[in-house]
Amino acid sequence: MPRVQRAKKDRLLGETHLVLRHRPIAPHAALWLVVAAGSIDPSWEPYLPGAPAAATA
Repeated sequence: MPRVQRAKKDRLLGETHLVLRHRPIAPHAALWLVVAAGSIDPSWEPYLPGAPAAATA
């Protein structure tokens, strides 16, 4: 088990000595879809605002 996982275990971050290196940000809405599917069907574009144009088939 990696050192960070051993240090955190099942505790909340505030209950440990660990700190985040960067402030978390929300992923782009369609990013998970592109990663899972490889491309986005153009007919879905109206329902996926912010979908990367390069991801369309």
